[in-house]
Amino acid sequence: MKYEPNNERGVVTLTNLLRSSKEIPEDERYEESAEIFREKFNVVKSTDRVFYSEWGTVEGLLGNRNLSIWLVMLSLVDKIGRKQLSRHSARTSFANLAKSFYELYESFHVDMYIRATHASALLGLKLNPRNDRDESNYNNLQRNLQFSKAQGIKDMKSNVALSIVIDAAAKAWGEREIDLELLRPEDVTYNEVERLFT
Repeated sequence: MKYEPNNERGVVTLTNLLRSSKEIPEDERYEESAEIFREKFNVVKSTDRVFYSEWGTVEGLLGNRNLSIWLVMLSLVDKIGRKQLSRHSARTSFANLAKSFYELYESFHVDMYIRATHASALLGLKLNPRNDRDESNYNNLQRNLQFSKAQGIKDMKSNVALSIVIDAAAKAWGEREIDLELLRPEDVTYNEVERLFT
């Protein structure tokens, strides 16, 4: 496969190869991957949902949880993506969000984060990940749902859950660890996500 350094899919492919390399220490792999995304973001001006989802994963591995959450949220917004948001893509994003919100809750014990953990897990499970070939999404969503229930969080309707996730992601944007010129919470809408639950 030819690597195209100014192509969003090429960047994702390169960073996936880098992250899976056993020849480089783990922390260096993540840092180098994040640097590639940060550098290439202004070049490729990505409209690819996978680009933001993968970038969010890398930032989360580096401990940049707030930035990770916002990048994963960008994979769900209406302005991103040349194709309609798929159930599979949304499931993966909600699984990543549930994990990151829970990690923020564990660090800071902010009620909003445990509620967002529950809401993200609930939304991901409503998209039926049991039919997904990737069982890790299902296990991640179930685990985070159980964690949040153990904290006393009750189930809610999908529209309420989505509103909680959106509000918590906006808070994460405000507390991001690195300031990048990304779409802001006031610049985005979530009509495609809402349609998945109607």
